[in-house]
Order: sequence, then C-alpha cells, then structure tokens
Amino acid sequence: PSHISDHHLRMLACPCTRQPDPHSLRRVCDCAGEVLFSMDDKLGSWWIYLPMPKDMRESKATSSLYRYHQCVQGNSYPGHGNFMSLVPPTLHTGNNFGCTAFCVTLYELIKAGKVASNQTTLVRNTDSGSDNDGKITHIVHYVLVREGACDQLDWMRLPRGHSHNGQDLTFADAKAIFYPSKGRGPGCDSPFEFHAKLTDGLKTMSGGCELLWQLTNFNFTSIWKGCLHKDFGQIKYATHVFLQLPRCLFVLSHRRALC
Repeated sequence: PSHISDHHLRMLACPCTRQPDPHSLRRVCDCAGEVLFSMDDKLGSWWIYLPMPKDMRESKATSSLYRYHQCVQGNSYPGHGNFMSLVPPTLHTGNNFGCTAFCVTLYELIKAGKVASNQTTLVRNTDSGSDNDGKITHIVHYVLVREGACDQLDWMRLPRGHSHNGQDLTFADAKAIFYPSKGRGPGCDSPFEFHAKLTDGLKTMSGGCELLWQLTNFNFTSIWKGCLHKDFGQIKYATHVFLQLPRCLFVLSHRRALC
C-alpha cells in the first residue's frame, strides 16, 4: 500500500545525524509533502549533577555531601530548532513529563515561525522509556492531529540497543563545554551558571538552541481521565511488534482522517 511505502521513506529520512539526509529527505518530500522531524531524549548522567567538580574529581570536603541531581531534556527539530530543558530533581518524570516537554517545545517552534505552513507531517522519534511510552502519549498524538497541529503524525520508537544519534551528539557537545578534554575541564557550580554556559556553548547549532526551565508538568493523566477504553493497554504489545514488523504501521501512525 502507498501509505506503507511513504512511511518507509520517512524512516529512511529520519535524522541519523544533526540534519536529515538531503537525498532521502528529497524523496520523502516528493511523495508525502514537507516533513518536520522531532527527536527527544533525556540526559540524566551523573556528570551533570551539581556542583560539577573541576576535572571530574570530587574533593574530600564535598564527596559525601548531597549533590543537585538535575537532568536535561533535549527536544530537537533538526534544521528548524533545538530546545534543552533544565529539569530540577523535585520534578517527577514520566509520561506527563515527556508529553509536556514535547508539546511546549513544539508550540515554541510554531510560535517562533520556524515551521512552514506546508509542513503537514510530523515524524517523532523516541525510545520506549517511561517518559515517552504510555497511554498519555497516544492521546497527545491523537489530539495534535485532531486539532490540526499536523495532518499526520508518525511515531517511531527506537529498538533495543539503539542510539539517539543526533540527540546523543548534542549531549556530547554539552559535556564538552564543561569537560572539553577527556574529563578534564572547569566544571560548574550552580544551575544558573550551567544555563548560561549551555546557552553560549550551543548557540551555533543548526536552527539555534533555546534553553528552557521545566519546573512543572501538565497533568494530562487527570485531564484525560476516562477518555481511554479500559483495554487500551493491550496496544502496547502491537507497538513493540511494529519495531520488527513495519506492517503493523497502523498502530503507531495517527492520521487526521481517522480522528
């Protein structure tokens, strides 16, 4: 079927680097119109816990003390815009968190005029972590299509042993700001210094990079309570099959016509 072929082309063009492959992207545009790609992932590595000591070496005076366990949520739209959200240790992560970051950054991108009016297909690339894989994510995707944010949304979940590629490269660049030489570097003392250095260090990214503070989540679970059938959870088995068998595309491809 043609919609399966179109989806395969979008998979080929899904960014494996900072930018979609021009040749593959051209093929996608020929068959499916302009496509907006989205990649998101959360960085929670120990090296970003504050204070970040010089050369990654804890001193005896602070080694046993509490560290500020922040994390960074990355939402990238290659070639259009990039967002890094600083997340405090007090914020609960999970499905509401991942959907909040996705919706807020997509809104900021549209508000900034960085999405062309003819970009009607959104291709989202995530892993199967708790921030992304859940019932709420399916509802968010459905509502985005129903309300006209896009005409079609394809959700590609990465298989086991995956790499986030472009997003991982961005996180590596972020680490190099504080530890540029194999773990050696000045480090960082506070969230505000961390924000300022990231803003300056990532400003040359294609599409620019905006630093946000994600201090709360939308409670999508409460908003849409009762909107899903009690047996909807069984869909998770089919979505896992999709990763190996693309013929199960209909499970993850939300089309406006069906809404």
